[in-house]
Amino acid sequence: WTASSGGCGGSSSPAARAANQAARDTLGKFSDMLRYQLYECNTQTIDIKKELQYLKNYTELQQLRVNENFSVQFTCSSQLSGFAIPPLLMLPLVENAFKHVSHYTDRKNEIIIQLTLNRPHLQLHISNTREASVRIENGGIGLRNVKRRLDLIYGDQCQLHIEDTI
Repeated sequence: WTASSGGCGGSSSPAARAANQAARDTLGKFSDMLRYQLYECNTQTIDIKKELQYLKNYTELQQLRVNENFSVQFTCSSQLSGFAIPPLLMLPLVENAFKHVSHYTDRKNEIIIQLTLNRPHLQLHISNTREASVRIENGGIGLRNVKRRLDLIYGDQCQLHIEDTI
């Protein structure tokens, strides 16, 4: 095999170049996520901007797994800077939204993630469509770990409210 500017066998089509760029972008996000987990999460707290970038990368990678019938909205208030939170604290909540989202074929499947700051309170609101026929066990290990971490770190100064509206 020999390398050439056009890849194997000559010039590539615009579609192939676009797919190649998409693959590079995806690999870059995945690499950033691994680097974050391995090298930056070894502290008690992490800058909120770094945690948000990790969650955005995670969300974008998850969107690659779904079809056009899925809608994912991730919004953050502009004041989210200048403070730190425990690393990977919000990830299990975002993971659950993707794990339990509906798979409707006749309507949109939605995940909405909103992060706002009303100093000194940080509020994460996550909602997703869910099929009524799918039974969800109450409080898997991810949620138990989040609750435990919140209790250990913040005690009575925080609230975790989980609601199943079906």
